Amino acid sequence: MKKIGISLLGLDDIGTSTYKILTEQKEFYKKSYGVDIEVECVLEEDKMRISDFGISKSKIAENMAEICSNPEIDAVVVASDGLESARTHALAALKSGKCVITANAELCSRYSVELEGLAKKNNCGLFYGACFGGLPVIRVLSDCLQANIITAFTGILDSAYNYALTLMNLNGKSYCEALDEAQKLGFIIDDDKSACKLSLLSKLAFHCNTEVADIYIEQIEGIEAADIALGKSLGFVLKPLVIGKNTEAGVELRIHAAFIKESHPLASVNGSSNGIHISRGAVGGLTICCDVSDTMSVARALAGDVLYYALHDNGAFNTPKYCVPKHITNFESAYYVRMSVKDRAGVLAKVSSIFNKNGVSLSAVRQESVKSHGEAALVLITHKARENTVKKILREIDENGLAKVASVIKVTD
Repeated sequence: MKKIGISLLGLDDIGTSTYKILTEQKEFYKKSYGVDIEVECVLEEDKMRISDFGISKSKIAENMAEICSNPEIDAVVVASDGLESARTHALAALKSGKCVITANAELCSRYSVELEGLAKKNNCGLFYGACFGGLPVIRVLSDCLQANIITAFTGILDSAYNYALTLMNLNGKSYCEALDEAQKLGFIIDDDKSACKLSLLSKLAFHCNTEVADIYIEQIEGIEAADIALGKSLGFVLKPLVIGKNTEAGVELRIHAAFIKESHPLASVNGSSNGIHISRGAVGGLTICCDVSDTMSVARALAGDVLYYALHDNGAFNTPKYCVPKHITNFESAYYVRMSVKDRAGVLAKVSSIFNKNGVSLSAVRQESVKSHGEAALVLITHKARENTVKKILREIDENGLAKVASVIKVTD
């Protein structure tokens, strides 16, 4: 029977859950897959955490050098957060010829090219599918869709924002109420983590080496219940999206809230669930979604990567050659614009003329009931237009005193 020795770095919630899965399911792996996976040792700076967890002293490593020199250890699971210590440990493991398996999205997004190069040089594996929790998108891109030219993807990768917007969409709660409820349940807002995940997706989907700093990020804040309701009346659902597009002009990578059609595959991905829709040109789309609400989903993904490595003689990914892309910041999108206008003749015509003279056509116009002070809410949906052009139009409308722009939300396919 094939035996695989594992060293586990970090015993936080994810690390301890991974340890439990690998030890409790040891016999299942032996019976079902014919591999004996043994956690040979753990490395954790907090010795109290080790003793509280009840791990035998014989399984406690003192330092990384001890792990790297141990011939019984085949793979190192980096379950800890942080960046520099995780990078130091991963590099040391790879240099010693040991496979690295990690859920650290920041580590992989910033240093994946360096880590992959070292893994190939030393003929050992690098697995980071657990960076997406239970969403198996990395292995789908690297193993299942290798022969496909990926043209675009749209994803929901932030459980906190998705939970909050779901409460707004389904229960009519305000943004502050919904976000507060999400945070009370333990969901953490982390735009940087979403950017790291998007960087990883672009590497595998578009074969481009993308820095996190190259990604367009628009903070999701100040969303009003009125916009949710108006969007719903127009057949849209508001979602926190990561968007990637690979075009002849360059690569678009952005993170922002956007309206999508109720018929979109991601429209029903609610609560703490994550999902991604991948476009493959003429072949059609592929949608994956799952609940990633707790640390167990990440731990299961780490254990899954350990088992995948154990079942393959050559565990390294067949990574492509990466290019340095041209990043498009003045991207195209349709836009939802809600503004407050004076309820008098000619205002709509003047507002429309500013859009028209800048080459932006409108696909929908709706004027809501008159509010106090003789003002009405005007809602416009544009056809696709450049980001900079729309910003210019809205500045001109404001400078001319025609309307007060209350909300601008992108609309995506």
